[in-house]
Amino acid sequence: MEKRTIINPGAYSIFIRQMVRDDGLSIAEINRGIGWNDYYANTLLKDNKMPTFNNCLMAEAYFKEYFMRSNKFKRHLRKTIQVYEPIDVIDWLESECDDQDLWLAGMSQDKSNFLKSDLPSLETGEILFKKLMLFTINIDRYEDSPIGDYIGLSMDEYERGEIG
Repeated sequence: MEKRTIINPGAYSIFIRQMVRDDGLSIAEINRGIGWNDYYANTLLKDNKMPTFNNCLMAEAYFKEYFMRSNKFKRHLRKTIQVYEPIDVIDWLESECDDQDLWLAGMSQDKSNFLKSDLPSLETGEILFKKLMLFTINIDRYEDSPIGDYIGLSMDEYERGEIG
């Protein structure tokens, strides 16, 4: 599986604030330019949230074009992160993962909750980016660990920065 490189959604609030401050854009202009719903950028700024994968794809094209046009923003193009696409996560689970229960348990993830909420959001691409990042990390850990030695990363550990 190949990972997709995306401008880091964790830095969107930094980008948006700088565009407002330095270039005088309004939040509404940024939302329209990206194709997001009204107030979406405000939600990211206010709640310090990460967008869904689909919203990241929408933002990717906008930010790349915007940053390429300005020397003061070009450095942001290097702030990238790699994830498996949601469909690749599903494919991996269906064809490559030999013990889904172990993989989910390593993340302190309940299988029924995964099937009810995470799997449908993977199917539509509406999965929160940080959850997709968690799945990416845990797929890599699972694949790279000797049989029986898989130690997953839970969302709590991920949010505390305990990625090691």
